[in-house]
Amino acid sequence: MLENRVSPDKIILKLSNIIMHLSDDKAFYKKVQALVHKNYSDR
Repeated sequence: MLENRVSPDKIILKLSNIIMHLSDDKAFYKKVQALVHKNYSDR
């Protein structure tokens, strides 16, 4: 139901921004990004 109101892209953008601020570990950030892109391509 939430998906209809809020675009998943915006949620993911917010999440990745939060992760960026919380973690200086760029490798971890890239892993998260890769996971996100994989999830999108699996749909």
